[in-house]
Amino acid sequence: MVRESFGCLALDGVDLLRAARWSQGELRERVSIRGLEHLTAALERGKGAFLISAHLGNFELMIRRFGLAGLPLLLVVRPLRNSLLAERLVRSRTRFGEIELVDRKRAAIRMARALRGNRLVGILMDQRVRRSQGILAPLFGLRCTTTNAVAAIASSNGAAVLCATGRRVGPDEHLIEISPSLSFERTGDEEADIAAATGVCNGALEERIRAHPEQWLWAHRRFRHSPDLEVNPYASSAPAWFTWRRWWRAAARGDARRT
Repeated sequence: MVRESFGCLALDGVDLLRAARWSQGELRERVSIRGLEHLTAALERGKGAFLISAHLGNFELMIRRFGLAGLPLLLVVRPLRNSLLAERLVRSRTRFGEIELVDRKRAAIRMARALRGNRLVGILMDQRVRRSQGILAPLFGLRCTTTNAVAAIASSNGAAVLCATGRRVGPDEHLIEISPSLSFERTGDEEADIAAATGVCNGALEERIRAHPEQWLWAHRRFRHSPDLEVNPYASSAPAWFTWRRWWRAAARGDARRT
């Protein structure tokens, strides 16, 4: 699975470069959407909808395909430190359709505003967040820090929450699958309800990942600081000076030669 995971990551990188030259027809032909009726039904309620997703398959192609489908999407993102790469990603992500990107650190108000306008809000829930920015929720039987923004905002304004992930199904063939709206129990205890709803969101993503684990981005340190792990699974045996993070930050500053 490890070998297949890195193989899929390499293929996704190649497809990302190739997609820069794809026409609308080529993108539509190579990336299909299943379950669009669930999204239409959610928006008919007039309260907007959350699309929770994960780094499963080629996420970048999924963003472009939603834009091409004419779906008004506000996408919550984590800005890249490398300004050149960040600028290129913004251009490619917004190439087709009405795609708006917002920094996750300043996203709360923008998300609420988008939902009031009956728009879609996309957020990657398989990324680790700081404990102060989320809560502990189970994923693969391990508690890990997870954003609770989706559950909190959906609880307050009644927005629907759907799971949307992509996966590679063949050479030059990708599929986006959209689930029906997730259901959450309401007990009257707001804090407990938000925690339970966040767990339901993680469970929906886990089900998709379990079906195609080789296409998930396992390299992300998702379970860092999990209280259910006695040792750090991401500890490196490489010397301190030989880290990709040091090179990446140096490249972002423009002094990569110094490394």
